[in-house]
Amino acid sequence: MALPELPFIDGAGNSLTFPAHLAADGSYSPVHSTDGTLATYSSGGTVLVAAMAATLTDLIVLRGSATKTVRVKKIRVQCGATTGATMSVLIKKHSIANTGGTAITTPDIVPFDSGDAAGTALPLVYSANPTVDASAKTLAAATLVTTALTLGPPGTVEFDFVRDAGKAAVLRGVAQELAVNFGGVTPGSGAVLNWSIIWTEGSES
Repeated sequence: MALPELPFIDGAGNSLTFPAHLAADGSYSPVHSTDGTLATYSSGGTVLVAAMAATLTDLIVLRGSATKTVRVKKIRVQCGATTGATMSVLIKKHSIANTGGTAITTPDIVPFDSGDAAGTALPLVYSANPTVDASAKTLAAATLVTTALTLGPPGTVEFDFVRDAGKAAVLRGVAQELAVNFGGVTPGSGAVLNWSIIWTEGSES
């Protein structure tokens, strides 16, 4: 469930909202996050149906770091196809890393601040499904309606963990992963999928 949002007016007179916690006494307190002080990174790209497995499971994975605590803030998935379709998007939390499969060339990791060190988490995109350990759990799920590209913009789902839960999804060590999983669905004809992941890295526990 998303956190409630309270309205406020900033110094320029703009109407904005911020997420807040509701206390037992009925009072609200704003949600504060320290993630903004940490090194922040993004990775993303486009995957065509020809580069997808015939029945999709884990398509996109962010693997944790051996040296940093990784906090995943947001995942965004957008998909269009020749003909419209509906599919489930599952965010899976792994405590045991994937094995096997065929990973497409590792996507770029882009720091939000060029002064930050290179990112150490590892994004992967699979053209052949990896083996997913049975211990994987579904952290979040949504329905993605893939619009026919000739009829309108592609369908989009977004998982904003900080906004909705007040906390990022945390990965500790290289055995832990967060995966975008499609539950064995067959991609639609002519499918074009865009994706992005935003995360932070720090030495804190």
